[in-house]
Amino acid sequence: MQQPVIAESVADRLDGLAGACSLLARTFLAAPDDDLVARLAEPGTLGQWPMVRDPLTVQGIGSLTAGVAAPLDVLVRDYSALFVIPPLPAVPWESVYRSRERLVFEKETFDVRRAYSAFGLRAPMLNREPDDHIGLELSFVAHLSVAALDAVELGDREEAQRALVAQQDFLRDHLLTWAPQFTACVRENATTDFYRGVADLCEATLWQAAELFEA
Repeated sequence: MQQPVIAESVADRLDGLAGACSLLARTFLAAPDDDLVARLAEPGTLGQWPMVRDPLTVQGIGSLTAGVAAPLDVLVRDYSALFVIPPLPAVPWESVYRSRERLVFEKETFDVRRAYSAFGLRAPMLNREPDDHIGLELSFVAHLSVAALDAVELGDREEAQRALVAQQDFLRDHLLTWAPQFTACVRENATTDFYRGVADLCEATLWQAAELFEA
């Protein structure tokens, strides 16, 4: 009898990674609203955070738990100041951190686009907004986790392995080359515990994702 391509313990971590990355993506892709704050305030969301409780994760959970108590308009202003209103203190696009000219729609943007396309995905604002937004890249990591788990469920070991390899390659070649610098910018410039917590959880989640198969 063949052994599964994903051990049960790793499958659980992949499921947790998908949930964590999806939630983090939401916090970066749009300003907070009542639904997001209510979701984060539920004990089952942060109280049962699906990733390992390393020190940075614990710090992030504490900050975000405190942050959701802030008035919504304060959180929206912080989001806009960080990611929307120029000059952006925490630019959310990969190519700005990695290209010599520090511009959007550089080589990194199109490399990311090809990675998405290999799994039938495309950025929602194709050619109007860069594909390499932190929220879209986190969503892609979540998508690959789910794709691998679905393939295992269907008995397609080859497709599961393709998704897992793509995920680790994407983390190594993209997110981990720039996200730590991005999260540092968020921490330094955020005026709310909400976004300081999001930054901590994002960085911790990505480092844990890169170590998924070492445990």
